[in-house]
Amino acid sequence: MGDEYNEYDYDVDYDAGADNNEYELDDGGVASNDEDPSCKVYDGNDAFTAWVQIFLAAFALGSLWFKRMREKPRRKFQTWFMDVSKQGIGAVYAHLLNMLVAAVIANNHRAEEEDRLDDECAWYAINYLVDTTFGLVLALVFLKGLDYIANQRNWESLKNSGVYFGPEKWTHWRDQVIAWVAVLTVVKLVLL
Repeated sequence: MGDEYNEYDYDVDYDAGADNNEYELDDGGVASNDEDPSCKVYDGNDAFTAWVQIFLAAFALGSLWFKRMREKPRRKFQTWFMDVSKQGIGAVYAHLLNMLVAAVIANNHRAEEEDRLDDECAWYAINYLVDTTFGLVLALVFLKGLDYIANQRNWESLKNSGVYFGPEKWTHWRDQVIAWVAVLTVVKLVLL
């Protein structure tokens, strides 16, 4: 019996003749339901999106650390760190590119109003799906081509990806990071 509807239990006065998106409050003010319901890949006013990004980064790094603890033989910490940082820089770069592309497409496509997809999260998901399927294949092809060119031209720092040795190890790492970011950029341009 306590679950019965009683119109006096609510602080909002709905006017049946008013616009369906507005309602009157007890204090005489008017509120609206016209908020933009589309998802944003990043919203500076929403701390939740930042926390999600932080959580996902921590989860990714934690899984890489877990993998390191189980690998046999275990690489030196510095070698592991150089590999992980190279992957991390590439992942952050690809993530930011996908966020940028999603925001640009969601706010600039020319679909009819009723067919318009303004949801940045949906465009991000589409970009992510394309990157992890077609993009992965393209990246492997481009890396194979880069490996061939590096061996032909005797580019020492790119000949053996993931190998860091001697006094030039940080130079090798830097060159490999630059090459990987260049590959990711070319792949993204091809897929657009």
